Amino acid sequence: MTSSVGYHLLLSSLYLLFISVVGAQEATNDSGKGNMSTEALVAGDRSVLSSYKVIYSEPQIDNSDDVIPPSLAESSSKILSQPSFIIDNWKEFLLHYIGVVTLAICGLIAAVIIPIIGFCFCCCRCAGKCGGYPEHFDKKSDACKRVMLGASLSLLIIGSMFCVITTFVTNHYSHQGLTKLPMRLDNVTEDASHYLEHTGLQINSVFVTNYNELEKVLNEIIDQSGVILKKSLAEVTQAVAIDDITSIVNSLGDVKKYLRDIKVQVQFIKDHIGQLSLGLEGTKARLLQALKQCLSIDSCGKFMDSFNIESDLSVVSQFESLNTPAELDIALKDIEILLNDDIQQKVRLGQKQLDSINLSIDASLKGHKPQIRAEIRRMGQMIEEKSVEIQGALNEVNRGIDSVRRDLPSYVSFTMRDIGKNLYYIGLGMSCLVLIILICYILGLFYGFCGKRPGNEYGDDCCNRGSGANWIIAAVYMTFLFSFVLLILATAQFIVGTVYEKSICRTIKTPNDSDVFKNIIDVYAQPELDRELALQFKDQEPPQIGPLSEIISNCHLNKSAYEILNLERVFDVERIKAWRDEFNIAYSLQNINVRTNDLRKIELLSSQAREDLERLAESQISDMNFTAYTELVENSVTQIELPAFIRKLRQVKEKIEAFFTL
Repeated sequence: MTSSVGYHLLLSSLYLLFISVVGAQEATNDSGKGNMSTEALVAGDRSVLSSYKVIYSEPQIDNSDDVIPPSLAESSSKILSQPSFIIDNWKEFLLHYIGVVTLAICGLIAAVIIPIIGFCFCCCRCAGKCGGYPEHFDKKSDACKRVMLGASLSLLIIGSMFCVITTFVTNHYSHQGLTKLPMRLDNVTEDASHYLEHTGLQINSVFVTNYNELEKVLNEIIDQSGVILKKSLAEVTQAVAIDDITSIVNSLGDVKKYLRDIKVQVQFIKDHIGQLSLGLEGTKARLLQALKQCLSIDSCGKFMDSFNIESDLSVVSQFESLNTPAELDIALKDIEILLNDDIQQKVRLGQKQLDSINLSIDASLKGHKPQIRAEIRRMGQMIEEKSVEIQGALNEVNRGIDSVRRDLPSYVSFTMRDIGKNLYYIGLGMSCLVLIILICYILGLFYGFCGKRPGNEYGDDCCNRGSGANWIIAAVYMTFLFSFVLLILATAQFIVGTVYEKSICRTIKTPNDSDVFKNIIDVYAQPELDRELALQFKDQEPPQIGPLSEIISNCHLNKSAYEILNLERVFDVERIKAWRDEFNIAYSLQNINVRTNDLRKIELLSSQAREDLERLAESQISDMNFTAYTELVENSVTQIELPAFIRKLRQVKEKIEAFFTL
């Protein structure tokens, strides 16, 4: 029995290797699941298509990604118009897909040969050969073979477990991708519809709303153009200082009046300070004499201690030395000379000439303002009209997308419901078959490693190595039995996955480099697209959209709808940059500049006015310390506050009278 088990282990290892390849072939490339992009607009979810590509079986025999053989590229447009084209040129297609065809043929040959081998194996065992003889004796090398083959089979089973898990997961992803394809197509078309709608709203906002606000600001600038140009001209020529000079010169009369008032007030204060000083001297002598007579009275003594009569009742030295400053007389004299020289009239003349610039500019603009406003409005009307045309083109494309959105998801949902269900159950059946065979191998290994050596035929425990051998034999039989179905389905999935990967997935991913787009899709789809656009744009020239490969490529590059749909043929936005020349605004501005050249002859200040202003700048008016007079007014004339002194003196008087009354 040991030799039979070793023989069975050897066959099991070889056939489990085959099952592992079958399981790996069913594990497909699912890298694109759930990734919706612009490719889905044409071919749906890439995960649905790539789920049938067998990643372990497709060799890179040819570095070319072309779907059509290069030798037939020029005549490839006949593929759709002449169905017999592929049959007539089958040799070229066969050589181009030699790698795929070779693997497919190998899979078909294996699907036929393996069942035949299984039939021969069964016949061999029925004849008592191939480990089927009733007596079993261990040879010297059987123990080593059993360990080596058991370890090899264990490693193969562990690897096959991952393959089986992959088959179930991939089958689920494929079914999920097919189920969600209608919803994802609906989301893609809805996003495209919203994008075009929002693009139209943004065009209206930029070209209409923003331009109306700009036009309002421009009209306000045109209305204030005279003042603006005057200020700009004054700043450039530094003539803005004439306003400050005029203000200073006009205030010279008031300065002269204020200086005279200061001189009069100083003399008035000086005269009254002298009278106050004489009065205080007499009052001070009489007060001291009276206070000395009442020193015995307590209130009188306290009053004498609180004040120093000699010093407190005297004028502050600052007021005693008050005199009219010599700078004041000099400043009055300078101002008198400037006023007599008519400096105000001279400066005012320059101010009048500067003000005349405003009138001159207004006169120059008067004839051009209506024309400039009209050109600005005409430009706005043109932009509004082109904005409406661009939005109309976008709406036409949007209506086409909406029609596709209404029809395509329902059609795809109806079609994918049946196809997806069938493909799901086929894949589930293949995965379950591989899982059943794998379970048989696993049970055979467990019984073989953990079971006892078989003994009595009728009284022995069933959990022995003989049971393990039977499980492995069952797995081998099922491998031979189901190999034809599994290999045929795996080969079919390999062919379908490879065709979809090369003809659809890679085509949509790199449309500019795809020969399918270049030689077939663009050739047949572009005339239909132009015809549909001509029907939608009956009253105007339709935009030239396409080819489709360029549209998809621009979507991949994240270009705007204006660029993708070639709307520059409806309105080229670059024309807005040439608004000066196209709308004659530059000509009107040039005429204004010619008239303002005459303003250079205006003389704002004569030479004599400049001399008078220099004399005013050199005068001592700015050197006078006017803050000293302000501080003098705020200070007290005497050392103490006379009202407070008088109130306390009256209090002392009342106390003295009360003392003598008692």
